[in-house]
Amino acid sequence: MKKFLIYFFSIWMFMGVSHSQSQDDFPEVTLENPRNTAYIHLFYLQRDSYDPARAAQAMPPTMEEENRITLAEQLFQVYDGKGLFVSIDRIPDNSEYADSTGAHVYVPFPRQLPGVYLERIDSLWYYSPQSIPVIRETHESLFPFGADFWINLLPFGIEGEYFGLQMWQYTAIFI
Repeated sequence: MKKFLIYFFSIWMFMGVSHSQSQDDFPEVTLENPRNTAYIHLFYLQRDSYDPARAAQAMPPTMEEENRITLAEQLFQVYDGKGLFVSIDRIPDNSEYADSTGAHVYVPFPRQLPGVYLERIDSLWYYSPQSIPVIRETHESLFPFGADFWINLLPFGIEGEYFGLQMWQYTAIFI
């Protein structure tokens, strides 16, 4: 039985190792326009490019890094939990972008999340400090009592399908 467990987990870990992009293909963090800021936030929270510290650079610069990371991950989960797809090509790439009122503000989802928006602060674009409570409240309503714990339970490297079964199915069979 001990050999079986060692063999099972060795294969599980070996199969879960993903071939990620080289660092040269990763986008530069410039935050010079709404598109780069939104893209940086989403790109660095993907499986093959997971770097939450870089993703967190899109959050308000006045926050501590740990809080920025938490907020970036929460917003990512809110988008996912609400089924919102961010179409990067539709986000303005003009550093001087202004909405119809003349404010340097871009709202990715004006109907679904009107209180979450990007704004230009000292020539760089960040998610607005006013978005922080909206992100936290929306996250809490989507994932009450810390239900987001289950989202983060399996590390990225061991997810996927192998021999026609998902990794969670192998785990359930083993248990």
